[in-house]
Amino acid sequence: MSEGIKKSTFKVGVLSTTTYDKPVSRKRPEGSEEYMSARAEKLRKLYEEMEPEYHRVCTYKHPTDGRKDKHELYEVKEGVSPFELSDFEERMPKIWDYIK
Repeated sequence: MSEGIKKSTFKVGVLSTTTYDKPVSRKRPEGSEEYMSARAEKLRKLYEEMEPEYHRVCTYKHPTDGRKDKHELYEVKEGVSPFELSDFEERMPKIWDYIK
């Protein structure tokens, strides 16, 4: 009759999670938050300026009740992303204006 696996063959211990799950503390340079918020605000303005024109099209006309008609918006001309502009980086805020 076999004895099976001996207890001392496999020694499994529990690892401490406190030594491995320490948060990495990285400090960002002063002014980086202001730079990122200025960049996001500039992108919002560019998207507003470049928003494509839409026209409304009736895709389904209900035979008796006009309230059940289905309408969709279609772009008149395909929109352009601000990231595709040739002078995109010149329009965006400069990082050296914010980080000291």
